[in-house]
Amino acid sequence: MVTLLRTMPATATIANAMPCIPEACTHLHGSRVLAGLPPAVRLRYNQLCGLMAAEQFLAFEEGVICTAMRTMQRSLGSEPAVAQAIGTLIADERRHAGWFRTLLQTSAPWLYGDREQHFTRLRPIERLVLHLLARQRDGALILLWFIHVIEEHSVALSRAMERGTCPSLGRIDPRFVAVHRAHLVDEMAHLEVNTTLVTTMWDRLPRWRRRILGAFATVLLRNLARPKRANLRVLQHLMREYPEVAEHRAALAHAVLVGFRRDAPASDILAPGQHPRSLSAWVEREEFAQLSAVCWGVSSAAPQPWHDRPTWRFGVVLLLPLLTSLCYTAVSTLSSAWHSTMPNAFRTTFDQQAPLLPWMIIPYVSLGAFCLLPAWLCPSGSFLRLLRATLATTLIAYAIFLVSPLTIDRPLPETSSAWSAVFLQLHALDAPHNTLPSLHVAYTTLVACAGGFRSLPVVVWGSTIVASTVLTGQHQVLDVAAGIVLAVTCWWWSGGKW
Repeated sequence: MVTLLRTMPATATIANAMPCIPEACTHLHGSRVLAGLPPAVRLRYNQLCGLMAAEQFLAFEEGVICTAMRTMQRSLGSEPAVAQAIGTLIADERRHAGWFRTLLQTSAPWLYGDREQHFTRLRPIERLVLHLLARQRDGALILLWFIHVIEEHSVALSRAMERGTCPSLGRIDPRFVAVHRAHLVDEMAHLEVNTTLVTTMWDRLPRWRRRILGAFATVLLRNLARPKRANLRVLQHLMREYPEVAEHRAALAHAVLVGFRRDAPASDILAPGQHPRSLSAWVEREEFAQLSAVCWGVSSAAPQPWHDRPTWRFGVVLLLPLLTSLCYTAVSTLSSAWHSTMPNAFRTTFDQQAPLLPWMIIPYVSLGAFCLLPAWLCPSGSFLRLLRATLATTLIAYAIFLVSPLTIDRPLPETSSAWSAVFLQLHALDAPHNTLPSLHVAYTTLVACAGGFRSLPVVVWGSTIVASTVLTGQHQVLDVAAGIVLAVTCWWWSGGKW
């Protein structure tokens, strides 16, 4: 392929008066502003879009796919056949990168004589994120969905290129047709490898882990669906060559960034029909429910409620602990002012014999992080019920604290212990009263009710938090029991399902 490209006439594409890409695959196809431009300008815009697409395939296949696939290959020691298929895929992608590099250099040597990207330039932070993701197993699995979509898009583009002509601009440059035709053959096989990786690596992950990685993959794919700066650079380059186009700058930029019709053009990476395999895989997996809003023409159902959107969920679970902490401080101050000390006399034999384990303060203070889990763990529709149960639990507990602020004698580690300062700081922030019921236990139980019982790591973490309330001397057994009963009651009242 490289030899063939170099033996073709190395004249500039504008001199050949040939388009480089199907018109429907350019971002301004169908817009009034593009239709009103002279034929030579429309042709040049088409050629620049073809060069930009070749740039993007070169950068993506060499810089992202090869690195991410090598990472996944290293973790497939028990699947030699799949690892071998990945090795073949990596070799193919390196060969493709050579094709697109040669295509750019022979088609536009004035642009690509000393560089490989003219329109496609990543910010340093974007390069760093892709670099870190591609070199970690979980990051490579996030990129696997990104890779799947891009390769399906390349298949759709290559199939459109096979027709070899544009209705209004004429025959497509044979160099571009030859590269995309050869590219199509390999990409069809790569889609099969990607599908195998989804079933052999992604589907074997625990549900909680797939939910977290799926949230990151959703963010990445949402970003992929947004118009890119490269599209604006194409317009800027066009205006430098044709200054008369500058009077249409605002209309052109609006058409590229905002859009000019409801249905996505074929150039859009997530347009209908561009990614049937990926779309089918998303529909089958609950962790990608959020992507239906990104895919044009897919979300025919009612808009997704705010309490099922990860961004809103995450914001709520960050804000709610702050509000409850402020309210708890106010309730604690009021209860101390209204009542004298009321010792908690419900001390069991276990409370008397339970050891003080200072290191258990770590899981005790990890409650805040534990309460972030509902942003990903809650099944669809359960998050709002969790909020109702949490609000009811908090209000009932605060009412009990105001009426009966029971206190206990909280032990301290030895003064020489490194944990002593930590316990002193904790007691300064949380006075040793308002012990029954334990809100630590109640909130942990609510998170478990909302979906955590399905995941062993979450159950272990939550159980450790519950045990730490007694083993650090912050609560007694009756406080723990009261917290569990209160949480389960409020969860049942809120209409939650186990």
